[in-house]
Amino acid sequence: MTLTGDKSVAFYLDNGAKLKAIGTINGTVAANYKVGIYAKDGKKVEGTGTYNFAVDNGVAMYLDNDGINDFKGTLNMSANSLAGKRAVGIYTTPSTTARNIDTNINVTGKDSIGMLLSGNATTGSTVNYGGTLDISAASSNKYGIGAMVQQKFSI
Repeated sequence: MTLTGDKSVAFYLDNGAKLKAIGTINGTVAANYKVGIYAKDGKKVEGTGTYNFAVDNGVAMYLDNDGINDFKGTLNMSANSLAGKRAVGIYTTPSTTARNIDTNINVTGKDSIGMLLSGNATTGSTVNYGGTLDISAASSNKYGIGAMVQQKFSI
């Protein structure tokens, strides 16, 4: 699949949806945002294969409102962070329940972030990470980051 439009999402999971096979998502540079997979409200990303994501400044997997990542395969994150924006492998929003993430993440995109756990001063969640996170990308003064943890989160 190729994402060329700005503010676009390849797979949006809601209303009982499950995604079992992903494949490769490419695209042009994201000016605002481009998301490979968006899951919310207990909807699942499943499977054991390989997910290749190559959208510069994009987010490979966005877990919102208790979205569930049950993907036990490998995410190859070759997207680059450009022009002050960041490419992110797995992005989580605050959640009321602990998330178990067992996805292996290979970060090869320049200055990219493997996993970003967002939070604020009052709301957060716990992520139990059981995968392997590998960064072999080049970094500039912005730095490539394996896991970035914001307020009120734990890994």
